[in-house]
Amino acid sequence: MENMSFEVKLTRNDLFVFNMYHTYTHSTGWVSIILGLFAIGFGIYSLKDGSSLLYNAIYIGAGFLLLAYIPVTLFIRAGAGVKPGSALGKTITYTITDYALLIKMGESEAEMPWNSVYKLKNKSKRMFIYTSRINAFIIPKECIDKNIEATLISHCKAAEETL
Repeated sequence: MENMSFEVKLTRNDLFVFNMYHTYTHSTGWVSIILGLFAIGFGIYSLKDGSSLLYNAIYIGAGFLLLAYIPVTLFIRAGAGVKPGSALGKTITYTITDYALLIKMGESEAEMPWNSVYKLKNKSKRMFIYTSRINAFIIPKECIDKNIEATLISHCKAAEETL
């Protein structure tokens, strides 16, 4: 196979979507949703008991705070993560070879053998190539053509099958 190269410049939205996906497919996100909805529900339910409006407002406010805290925090972190000068703020060059995915970011270079792929999540606008349960390469599909996408999928799926 001929080596294929492509460049990725991550945006705040790319990093934010990955972090949201990663958070809300694990227990942390689900617990915050359940607790937030429970607090809002309790605040609304206790209104009919005639309890203090202040306490009800606190419960409802705490519920909304629980629901909004993680997305707002992740959005702020995503902005800091891709700002110029940060590691993810640089253009990343990927080269696909038969044996590895070569990654170059600025002066740094790394090689990820295909057998190091933990899993691939192929979403509508992005691909997440996981190297562990929490670390992944984010590949926006707008940066690659269909041929590169198909090659990445085949290499990653072959690696997943060997696990």
